[in-house]
Amino acid sequence: LTNINGSSKYYERGTITYSNAAKVELLRVSEDVIAQKGSVSLDVARQMAEGIKAVSGVDIGLAVTGIMGPTGGTTEKPVGLVYIGLCDDKICTAKEFRFGSTRLLNKERASQAALELLRRHLLGIPYDE
Repeated sequence: LTNINGSSKYYERGTITYSNAAKVELLRVSEDVIAQKGSVSLDVARQMAEGIKAVSGVDIGLAVTGIMGPTGGTTEKPVGLVYIGLCDDKICTAKEFRFGSTRLLNKERASQAALELLRRHLLGIPYDE
């Protein structure tokens, strides 16, 4: 994101919130939602995007939560399961992705999917995957 000259014109800030406590403290994610749905869920991704937008004052919040691997997956939530949240003044949404590869590839695909979701949102193109 910031390897491009001039990125300070569009990139305000970012946060890495691996722990549930960080999600709650920094991004205002509901402890109840984490307890009910898990930290890797549509609802948490949506709340993370809403939270980063609210606490930072940016125009659009973008958030990624997932199981990148190589461990941590279950039958219900396998390695490669990723949720990406996007929030602006009109919409707060999240999308599910299933990449199912190595940690490095899952992280790369998740970042590409997040940027593609943002690009489509900015252009008004529906994201149907």
